[in-house]
Amino acid sequence: MLLKWNFKRITLILGLSLVISACNTTKQNESAEPLVKQGAVNAPQSILIKKADLVLLQDSAKQWKNAQTNVDKISQLEHKLTQLTATLTQQIEQSEPPLSEPKETIL
Repeated sequence: MLLKWNFKRITLILGLSLVISACNTTKQNESAEPLVKQGAVNAPQSILIKKADLVLLQDSAKQWKNAQTNVDKISQLEHKLTQLTATLTQQIEQSEPPLSEPKETIL
């Protein structure tokens, strides 16, 4: 019962963290500036992005930095839960008495 409750709790925490850390997306305008700078001589690897896209990327980076510690904690909890489950399974297998043949009763 306790293991089932912990599993539900961890699943809820994982789900909430994914929802919180989800990135916002926006529609791209058809008349938007081109993303790749055409004919760049000095810096062929330069990329032009819109200011709104830059703000979204910065917000996503901030969200990840805020959520990263929680994700690491959840990952550690998941590892501990896996270890506890394996240990519990071993203990259950060791504590169960071996099955024996039923004795016949004489009437």
